[in-house]
Amino acid sequence: LAVLGDADGSGTSSVFLFCLDGANLRRGKGTSGVAAAYTCSSGEILAQNITSLRFTYYDTNNASVPNPPTTPYVLDNQGTGAVPSFSTVTQRDAVRRVVTAITVTETVPRQASQVYTLTSDVRLRNVN
Repeated sequence: LAVLGDADGSGTSSVFLFCLDGANLRRGKGTSGVAAAYTCSSGEILAQNITSLRFTYYDTNNASVPNPPTTPYVLDNQGTGAVPSFSTVTQRDAVRRVVTAITVTETVPRQASQVYTLTSDVRLRNVN
């Protein structure tokens, strides 16, 4: 998930990329229009032992975007690792809600591994 804006209160808009890098959840920060800002190989580690990270997008009618849903979700057929062209933004413009699900597995000595799944449901504001 990439977000463009002043999410860190620095007074400057940046690209913030949230992604799964192996078993680490990372938050990268970069300059808009630079390909490195859209790759998941660097950035601050927010969590470890992640076994699943999923972003699901919905429109105003709570239908998934894209519809039917595909795996992995790639809005407007643009994935990570390259600067988004924004030449086609039909699916991006339709998104009004993002559901994030993250699963963490914790190894506990002499016990079965503990699995935790956290889900967040965000309704976007300031959209067209």
